[in-house]
Amino acid sequence: MFSKEIELEKIVAQALDELIQCEDFHTIDAFRFFDTEEKGVVDSYQIKKGLEKAKIACDVDSICLFLARFDRDLDQSLRYSEFCEAFLQRDDEKMRQIAKRVPRNVHNQFTYNEMFQAATRRAYANCWQAYFNAERETEKLRQELMKNPFTDIQQAFSIFDRDQKGFFTVQDLKHAFERNGLKFREDECRLVFYKFNGLA
Repeated sequence: MFSKEIELEKIVAQALDELIQCEDFHTIDAFRFFDTEEKGVVDSYQIKKGLEKAKIACDVDSICLFLARFDRDLDQSLRYSEFCEAFLQRDDEKMRQIAKRVPRNVHNQFTYNEMFQAATRRAYANCWQAYFNAERETEKLRQELMKNPFTDIQQAFSIFDRDQKGFFTVQDLKHAFERNGLKFREDECRLVFYKFNGLA
């Protein structure tokens, strides 16, 4: 279960790393492409419309799962800060790289092909597909667990929170894996920890 989650999150992280290396990519430009009314917030309809316009394969269910992961204030939409959380993951190095760049499409004056070079468009599409794949698999797992009459969320939580603190850390997660014969590096544990705990 966790092995698959970690592998999927590693694919997402790799796709994001490749996107950030594209010097013409900027989160402001990417967000503005969806936020055509310049309200600073986008919903699933606007994201779907933008992705279709960019010829990036998508479906409503996958977009809603993506929204559910990053919609921190639960208003069924994404603010720019939440969009950045998805594409920069509050990674200091990624944010530094983006901060050095000047956004070009602040007022939506460029088409998608004018905004990003071909290599950047491919990298951006790869990020969306990586996220969609990861979220679909997570939802499938969640549904399977909910159907299992023996699933005990409190008991599962206690496996990681052995000290009964009411929470657990990345280190607690790693140690729980090790006790169950699973050998994951700390950075791999961090990927799945942040996915389910948010990045705050």
